[in-house]
Amino acid sequence: MYFSFSGNFIQDDNQADFVFTIASPATVNLESWSYAGGVDPLGNTVPGGGFAPVLSLFDSAGDLLAYDAGGVVGGVPPYNCATGGRALDPVSGLCLDAYVQAALGSAGNYFVVVTEQENTPNGPTLADGFALDGTGNFTGGPFIDPGGYPRSSYFDFTIGPVDAAAPAPVPEPASGLLLAALLGLVALLARRKHAGVSPVVRR
Repeated sequence: MYFSFSGNFIQDDNQADFVFTIASPATVNLESWSYAGGVDPLGNTVPGGGFAPVLSLFDSAGDLLAYDAGGVVGGVPPYNCATGGRALDPVSGLCLDAYVQAALGSAGNYFVVVTEQENTPNGPTLADGFALDGTGNFTGGPFIDPGGYPRSSYFDFTIGPVDAAAPAPVPEPASGLLLAALLGLVALLARRKHAGVSPVVRR
């Protein structure tokens, strides 16, 4: 089963966090659609024009498994249109949708964090945060892509195939202790960080 998530940021350094669950080992695809637009695996037509996203995948202990920022880890040009369903954006001429394919070896919960281009993981764990946390509108926009094009605050990505996935907001963490508590609450299937991030799920 595939699930589709969407929402909006207020400023560049926002992030949106989600949890999905698998019942057995599986290869899972995470793929954004909102930069260039396209038809997702659920048959939804997703409009383009959104900001350049980063998708970061963590296991249930908060260890980083993989991330993608427009086709090359770290977001370094040239941006790769060859993997996943990435499309060339007609306005910017760039391929900046994110795509992560991961072979997950055990059942359980996994975390996906959506950030904006260049706001990549600081270290090997979720607790390390992201490179541009707290910097506000670091693109000079908000939502200016690496080619200098203004974009919208919108993000849209899919996860699949998985057994279960659904978002549910939880309070913004005040410390690493709250983050640890979140990792222990397996009943929660998603979390939202930073006011104004409004996730929507379709399945």
